[in-house]
Amino acid sequence: MYGTCRRNIMTKTKKVVLKFGGKCNLTCKHCHCLRTDYKFNPDIIKWINDRETEDLHMCGGEPFLYFDIMKKIIPQLTTIKRFHTTTNGTVLNDEMVDFCNKYGIITAVSYDGPDSQRTPCLPNYDAVGRIKVNGVSQVFYHGNTDMDKIIFETRKLGKVHGMLAGECVTNIPAFVHQTKDSPNDDTTKEDVDSYIRQYAKHLEIGLMNYNPNGGIFSLMAAHAFIRHFINHKPYEVGCRCCNPNNITVTLDGRFLLCPYGDTYVGDIYKGVDWDLVESHIPDKCKKCPLKLLCGPSCVANITDNECYIFRVLYRHYKKLLKKYNIDEEALLNRPEWSEE
Repeated sequence: MYGTCRRNIMTKTKKVVLKFGGKCNLTCKHCHCLRTDYKFNPDIIKWINDRETEDLHMCGGEPFLYFDIMKKIIPQLTTIKRFHTTTNGTVLNDEMVDFCNKYGIITAVSYDGPDSQRTPCLPNYDAVGRIKVNGVSQVFYHGNTDMDKIIFETRKLGKVHGMLAGECVTNIPAFVHQTKDSPNDDTTKEDVDSYIRQYAKHLEIGLMNYNPNGGIFSLMAAHAFIRHFINHKPYEVGCRCCNPNNITVTLDGRFLLCPYGDTYVGDIYKGVDWDLVESHIPDKCKKCPLKLLCGPSCVANITDNECYIFRVLYRHYKKLLKKYNIDEEALLNRPEWSEE
């Protein structure tokens, strides 16, 4: 087995990303997903069950192009407490909606705002709105960099179509990845600085309005920042998308370093080659004092953008805690975090 010099840390895997493949019916300019297909290996069902997996995120491409496989796999998974998926929403039909509701699949639709550069094909918002647990996923990229506008349009979208986006906490659009397979060369340093300034404003609003006697959702955008970066248990080895608590397995049973790439680091029979995983982590990340927080965030990223964004925002977050006299230890130890 791979990684024999380390203790076996694959006995349980809390979260698994199941990569159906890279097939998609859209051609979004900023997409970093490879158009890769895998042959279904039924052994992945036993592997997921044996690991007592609690969270399963079904990933594409467009996952509902693999609906026949989805219907075959999900009913056989016995330990999953939460199913998630992210879809462009364009191929949803009544059968898919009923299936999502039957198994409680948390379904997020990609929406990049009114200035989106993706293929002009709108989601079936009526279908998404009929899924009991839904949401919206947004991306911040060159040509679509007004954060307030994206958030406003997302909330409006949710209210109009009966989606949770109209009521949920502030979701900050993700900064678009710049990978070797999808460099997104038109994303500039000015975009990065603009993203930081806008995120910092929302971070302060959240911490400023935080009520220790209320729920953690009063943190608004700060809730997302803390949940993603600060309040997670450090893992012994790996990176953000490949570690003992979060791993991507392909439909044919191989492990991916990056859910959207083609670097394989083991399979369900031999386990993960953790030494290989560690070899992909940049040296600057291994020496960084914030490694246990950011992860590193994305080993596939070919720029320093995400590293720079996190370091600046983390310093800002720490200053805001002092400014608003927030006890960080008490905040991070609130029981609601473990319930999410």
